[in-house]
Amino acid sequence: TYTLAGVHAVPLRRNRDFVLLQAGRLLSGAGTSSTAIAYPLLVLALTHSPAKAGIVAFARQLPAALLALPAGLAADRYNRKLVMIASDVVRALTVGTLAAIVLAHAAPFWAIALIGFVEGAGAAAFSAAAVGALRAVVPSKQLPAAIASTTGRVAAVQIAGPPLGGALFGIARSLPFLVDAG
Repeated sequence: TYTLAGVHAVPLRRNRDFVLLQAGRLLSGAGTSSTAIAYPLLVLALTHSPAKAGIVAFARQLPAALLALPAGLAADRYNRKLVMIASDVVRALTVGTLAAIVLAHAAPFWAIALIGFVEGAGAAAFSAAAVGALRAVVPSKQLPAAIASTTGRVAAVQIAGPPLGGALFGIARSLPFLVDAG
């Protein structure tokens, strides 16, 4: 431990709240990143239409643009932890539903696009709340190190997630969605 401006601060790796936040964001991000490739692969496998695969990928990304500002306002007005938890619950339920309908061989194109949009909306709300949550669990003087750690985690997830999603999809079409829901 060390002292920052007269305040006793623990190293980030021993800051329980920071470690829990990072672990939660790692798991959530890994699932989201792995399904990023699985949605278009699923649509291609079911419809053989690259255009429809592109529409689903677009539907999943659209909420990030549409809901970024409202999600930021919600994160500022409401408890960030609850916003993050509620967002991940919604995402888990929607992705779990997708996994179930894929397992049942009853996944219509429109349902995949709708589920992708709802999951994207949950991701937008989660991301907006997570930015402010970092400030709530890390002292100001440690924010640069915390942000660097977060940036490294995000980069690692973005690199590893799609190949993981592709590999899981290769095993079973529903598997990347089951893993993400979990």
